[in-house]
Amino acid sequence: MVMAAAIACGVDFGIYRSRGPRNVFFISGAGHFEADWHRLNSISRMPEFAAASALLERNLHFYHREHEQDPCVDLGSVVAQEAMRKSMPNGVDLIIVDWVPAFMRTKMGKLRPIPPYAWFNELNNEGIAVVAFDVLRTADRPPASETVAASTAYLTEDPHAPAQFGGGFLIERWRVGDPDYAARRSSFWHTIIGDEFEYGFSLADPDHVEKAGEIRKTEREIKLEVMLAQGIPQKDIAAELGVHKSTITRMKQEMEKAAKAEAEAEARDPRSQMNSWENVIPLGKHLREARRLEGGDGTAQS
Repeated sequence: MVMAAAIACGVDFGIYRSRGPRNVFFISGAGHFEADWHRLNSISRMPEFAAASALLERNLHFYHREHEQDPCVDLGSVVAQEAMRKSMPNGVDLIIVDWVPAFMRTKMGKLRPIPPYAWFNELNNEGIAVVAFDVLRTADRPPASETVAASTAYLTEDPHAPAQFGGGFLIERWRVGDPDYAARRSSFWHTIIGDEFEYGFSLADPDHVEKAGEIRKTEREIKLEVMLAQGIPQKDIAAELGVHKSTITRMKQEMEKAAKAEAEAEARDPRSQMNSWENVIPLGKHLREARRLEGGDGTAQS
């Protein structure tokens, strides 16, 4: 979701550099609507997004399966593909599918789940970029098909991410051709403390010789934020974290400076508080209409 917001606003996303704002359609099947709504609002209050709230509201569109109460959307089927096309905003530049298995028919009897990668390739050929997150399986390792390689980022849980207060993933993808310079492997972490959302990257890519100046929040910094929020005295925090009290004072000053910058960004643009899920797209009605016209259950396959 933070990737979608960054691309919609045209801001750099960690190690990935922006070339300006883009029209993004985010297809969510992995999360719960209320949790995602809370996360989106936390993201929108971050300084880099609060300063571009008009772009975020205009360029970021959603389909959320739980919100639409669609029990199953099989993007391997022609019916669901056409319904999803009708739900897309005009002029979409990028489609992000947050969890491919959520949009595949489950194995039942002789029916075989059909992955939607052929459809993603269709969209690529029409000039629409697709980023799809899936499980990395042995069969997907090189030599993978160009369609899968170009469209998919594989996620593995990062054991070094701040699991107690957030989470993180190792992101792995395969390069397609010489012009593909993006990192093959990187680590993404996120944390939510109260209403505050933070994230960062580190590179795990031997093909990248340069050291990226990305911020990686340590467990110690996260614990400090939590303990300060609980009103624990700084000397007790220093003893708990095994550092000098002056270190806690310095870290606290840096946090207050960042919070002040965020508050100033919100004050410059009051609409930064108003981002919501108004752009959620009603795919459900398109699916029901498509099935009604077909006179069946909409399980035609591509």
